[in-house]
Amino acid sequence: MYGAQADHYFNQGRYQLAAKYYALTQKSFEEITLKLIRKVRPPSKRTGGTLCIGAHPDGLCCRFCLARRPAQNEGEALKTFLVNKLDTFRKEDATQVTLLCTWLVEIYLNKLSDARENKREDEYKALQEEFHDFLSTDVVKVRCAPDASRPRKHASHSCLERKPFIPSPLPPDLQSRLNHQTTYNLIASHGQTEEMLFFAKLVGDYERVIQHYIQSGQYLEALATMRQQSRVEVYYRFSPALMEKIPYETVTAWVSERSLDPKQLIPAIMKYDGSRVSRIQDVRQRGCPPGRERGAS
Repeated sequence: MYGAQADHYFNQGRYQLAAKYYALTQKSFEEITLKLIRKVRPPSKRTGGTLCIGAHPDGLCCRFCLARRPAQNEGEALKTFLVNKLDTFRKEDATQVTLLCTWLVEIYLNKLSDARENKREDEYKALQEEFHDFLSTDVVKVRCAPDASRPRKHASHSCLERKPFIPSPLPPDLQSRLNHQTTYNLIASHGQTEEMLFFAKLVGDYERVIQHYIQSGQYLEALATMRQQSRVEVYYRFSPALMEKIPYETVTAWVSERSLDPKQLIPAIMKYDGSRVSRIQDVRQRGCPPGRERGAS
């Protein structure tokens, strides 16, 4: 019944509605995806449009190649089909879900890049919000054993908080079905820095976010990100760089994180200008930034 309904809408040119019904059928996945793709791009002459497994420098003939260079309105029906198809998979179908999620990430990134390059700001913001919501949906997550080497505490297990651009990280036993490195590579290939930061925060990869902020001179953002997590090793690693640029704010962060070992902070203090070390030591008592102490000579 769903198949007949989908064919009816497809023949009427209502492809997105058809895609929703096709996702509910038992028809071949490849058959439906190729059917939707061919409405916007003719089959490759080299392969006749069949799915392939290789790289093709001189032609687009597989579904992943086709997803890489969409026309402006291309892929909406395909995206609709893939998103709805995800809901039909079981939790045990981890490999299939990972492949579909990765494909959808590529489609979203293509659309974001196209909207950005053509300066369609409203469309870009809407797509970005939709992409973030997709990354945070339950279907993109899978229960797994927590990584004992990277313990984390979280104040909230809610979905995303955008105030601004700060997603709540996933709980330690709830990791993305997406392969992290593959996703980072896809995002980097599109030059989407904001999406890289969003995904890194979502999966708790704080070191990557802090490193990016420090390298780009955004030291206050780096410190704010460091304070969002509770791994003391992160404080020890990045405090030296932050002490050189924002010593007062860094010391304030140390004071608020009571689990820090003062001995481990000595390298950061040594990186600081020796003539000003004494002013760091009494920051807490004075309650004002270095250089603004009352009565300073």
